[in-house]
This record gives sequence, C-alpha cells and structure tokens, in this order.
Amino acid sequence: MSRSFCTGCGCPLGSGGGFCEDCGAAVAPTTQPSPQALLGLGHFFASQAYLSLITLLVFSGLLIALAPVGLGYLRMQVQAKDVVGQASTRSLGSGVGDAPVRCSPIEVYFSDKASVTQVAALLESLDAVIALGPTENGSFEISVASEKAPAVTTALNKASDIVLKASTRQRCLAR
Repeated sequence: MSRSFCTGCGCPLGSGGGFCEDCGAAVAPTTQPSPQALLGLGHFFASQAYLSLITLLVFSGLLIALAPVGLGYLRMQVQAKDVVGQASTRSLGSGVGDAPVRCSPIEVYFSDKASVTQVAALLESLDAVIALGPTENGSFEISVASEKAPAVTTALNKASDIVLKASTRQRCLAR
C-alpha cells in the first residue's frame, strides 16, 4: 500500500489535516516514494562496496562480451542499407549478366514439394536467377531482363508442379 509523504521534509503524513505534523508545512497529500526510502537504497549500496564492485564487473564483462555481437549486427544493418535491392548472400546468382540486381521484377512462391534441383533447372531454362529469398512470407525474387519478365512470369505460372504463383512487379519494369 502506498503512503503519503510531506514534500517538505519527507515524513509520513497523518490521516487528516493539511499540515505536516513534523515540520508544519502546508501540504496537499500526494502519493510518492519517501525520500528516506531512496536514500536507504543508496546507503545500502554504499555500505556494500564489494557487492557493488562485483556487480559492476559482471555488467562490464557482459558488455565487453556482447560488444562484438552488437557491432556485427550494426555492421550488417549498415551493409543492408547500402545494398537495398541488390542480390543477397542467400541468392543463387548476382543478377542477369554481370550487372548487380537493382530491382527484381518477378515474385515467385514455389511449391513445398519442389526440390532445389527442379527449381534450379526451371530457372536455368528461363535464363533467370534468384536474387533474394526466401523472404519472411516465403516468396523469392527472381531477376530477369525487364523485357523478358512477362514471358518468364507466364512460363513460371505454367510450371504448376513447381510454382504456386508468379507475378511481375510493375515498379521494377517501369525503370
């Protein structure tokens, strides 16, 4: 249960009256932590120097141990900003020809029953490569020349045993 304390001296207030019984200051009852309670916590840690030192060393050690993980994540985020739309490390190729992939014009959902060799053979026959994927929703971005994208999308949709759905991204074809 929270209690009311005088804002002037920090002593607990009685049940009635608008004045502190210790210092006589006019107060409106407010519920807040006692200043003595906060000072008591400070006195505890001040009197337990070894405990404070060990706690500080443990947290410093954790910070030092986890710093490479955090820096690696930060480096990965910076690289992701620099390479937005380009081929990912999870891709099978870096693009059509030797040009880096800037926008992948086809989004494909492959069947769960399709094997990697079937997918690779299908894409090779269409002169297409996986630029990114799988994404969080299970799709792959396929890179082909912009002028070939509608024909490749039609061919992918006809391979119903391997492909669930293929669609073009008009924003990529508009470039």
